[in-house]
Formats: sequence, C-alpha cells, structure tokens
Amino acid sequence: MELVLAALVLARLLSCAFSDTQGDVLYDLKNSIKPPAYQLTDWNPNQVNPCTWSNVICDNNNHVTSVTLSGMNCSGTLSPRIGALKTLTTLTLKGNGITGEIPKEFGNMSSLTSLDLENNRLTGEIPPSLGDLKKLQFLTLSQNNLSGPIPESLSGLQNLINILLDSNNLSGPIPDRLFKVPKYKYE
Repeated sequence: MELVLAALVLARLLSCAFSDTQGDVLYDLKNSIKPPAYQLTDWNPNQVNPCTWSNVICDNNNHVTSVTLSGMNCSGTLSPRIGALKTLTTLTLKGNGITGEIPKEFGNMSSLTSLDLENNRLTGEIPPSLGDLKKLQFLTLSQNNLSGPIPESLSGLQNLINILLDSNNLSGPIPDRLFKVPKYKYE
C-alpha cells in the first residue's frame, strides 16, 4: 500500500513539474509574439498549470494539446522554445503580425497534427525540420513572406491531407509527392 501511495505522489509531482515547464514555454511564446496588453491577461507566469489560461486546451493529464491565438494583432516573433511542447497537437497563430523566421525547433513538436501560421509577416525559408512532424495533417503557411524552395522533407509527411503555401515568395520545384495531398495550394 505504501508503494502505491508513493507512486501516486511521485506521479502528481511529475505532473506539476510538467505543467510548470509547459507554462514557462507558453509564457515565453506570449512574450515573444508580443500581443497587445489587453490580450492574454490571464497568462500568469506564477500559475503552475497553464490549462486554465485562455486559448489553451489540455487533455485529462494536464498536457497542453492546443494553443489558438488567432487575430490578436501580435507584433513579435516566434519563440523556438515552443518546440518543447511534445504533446501539442494544434498550433494556430493565423491573422497576426508575427515577423521573423519559423524556428527549426517547430519540428520537435512530435504530436502536432495541425500548424496554421497563415496571414502573418513571416520571412525566411520553410525549415526542413517540419518534415519531422510525422503526424501532421494540416500545414497552412499561406500569406506570409516566406522565400526559398519548398523543402523536400515535406514529401515524407504521409498523413498530410491539406497543405497551403500560396501567397509567399517561394521558388523552385514543388516536390512531386505534395501534388498527391488531397488539398493543396501553391500559387
């Protein structure tokens, strides 16, 4: 009985530590994208569990699974630390004024099924590390200022059913496999 109780206490402590790390990462994201002062006011760095914050959804184990920060008039850049959120399945940051490059660390979010960065002011190339997102189904990078080639690594995303890369400054050939994705737009 004591062993079971000790295991439960240890599991709870690890859960709190995990929540704290998630909160740190999300608070860093908030600071990096610079939302207006009236946005995300409940994102408190002293609150251990970010699952109570607006625009954050968690599973039953308090693991962050979804962050949706659309149309908030943000003016900053993307934090590479977000790559530490291994349980994140949905990241939506569309319709903001986010600038800079897409960090290569985005390829570390191994559970991601949907990434939507549409209608920002992102620059630079699409990081080849996005090809490591093996569960990715929806990739939307439309209406930015991305340049360079479409990485061949995206061809390895077997679960991809929607890819939208239009209204950028991309160049070079489109990997053949991407024409087999059910919904695509590369204009």
